[in-house]
Amino acid sequence: MSILLTLLLLGFLFFLFSQFGAKLSAGASLIWWLISLFLVLATILPYSLTPIAHLLGVQLPSNLILGGLILFLLFLSIQEAAISTSLSRKLRDTVTTLAAREFESVLRGRRPGFIEKPGDARTALVILPAFNEESNIEAMAKRMKALPERTGDTLIDYCFVDDGSHDRTASLLRKHAPGHYTSHISNTGVAGVILTGFKIAKACDADYVIQCDSDGQHPVEEIPALVSEAIRQSADLLVGSRFVNRSRLEKHESTTRIRQLGSILLHKTLSLFGPGSPVRDPTSGFRVYSGRAIGQLIPRMPDEYPEPESLAILQICRARISEHPVSMIAREGGESSLGGIRGARFMIKVLTALLGLRLRTWRW
Repeated sequence: MSILLTLLLLGFLFFLFSQFGAKLSAGASLIWWLISLFLVLATILPYSLTPIAHLLGVQLPSNLILGGLILFLLFLSIQEAAISTSLSRKLRDTVTTLAAREFESVLRGRRPGFIEKPGDARTALVILPAFNEESNIEAMAKRMKALPERTGDTLIDYCFVDDGSHDRTASLLRKHAPGHYTSHISNTGVAGVILTGFKIAKACDADYVIQCDSDGQHPVEEIPALVSEAIRQSADLLVGSRFVNRSRLEKHESTTRIRQLGSILLHKTLSLFGPGSPVRDPTSGFRVYSGRAIGQLIPRMPDEYPEPESLAILQICRARISEHPVSMIAREGGESSLGGIRGARFMIKVLTALLGLRLRTWRW
């Protein structure tokens, strides 16, 4: 190794750290020092690595150097992904907290009795995720207005959550659902919307949260019956299912055969989390969460597509999970987020997330 090459290498490393050192995470400083020393040693004294290479069963020191660099790049990729996920979760927490506080304030001024809960009354809050749903908002707002404000001793209210839509969803909500909506300043996905609903429920001491889509597929008229059934069964999670009392492969107007097969696969995967999930429609977004379920899910809210993962989490927590038949219809407008190739990507991502969750929570 010539002195000139050694000086060039040291100068290059000095240049890198002088230009980018301030932008590197201090927590990863040790790994950066180790890889720098490894490169210096491999460049100046490459044959000093020969004993280590032979000990590991590697014939050439150059292969050991290449393998070390690949592992270093893999480590950096995973670390950056972890940092990105952490930042995304913090952003989601901020966005959902702001939206929840906004609606909580509106609800306190518009319907204080919902929060005060006179007597033995229960309260249930319907959360309707809305992302680019301008073609469905007016019709859905009319259906929600027609919903009775009380079923038995349970008071019902509702909140559309505009999840950073790019179309006229926000303006249509101001027009057709005043006092019954809140908005996210950026898109957070369905999990973020449900988290907003959970935070509203916690602040207002609501007993139940009902998740219901804004695209017209879910029979909102059945919400009172669904809430009553959750109360009757003392269910922590009651899922409105398309496949109860019918073959899961039977033709259904609101879903595709691929999605039905996906539901079967998810149903089998969820058996890893307990004696077996009783839910045959694990992707259904029409469901009722109890206060106990809300308390378990707020700190553990999944990042994407929360329906299957929330089932798994509640199974681990030994929550009472049940299912109730509902009749769903095709979308009245807009486009499904799980059509075509996106449906396949959804299945891969969810199955991967469930397997990772099972590994992380094996000793819960």
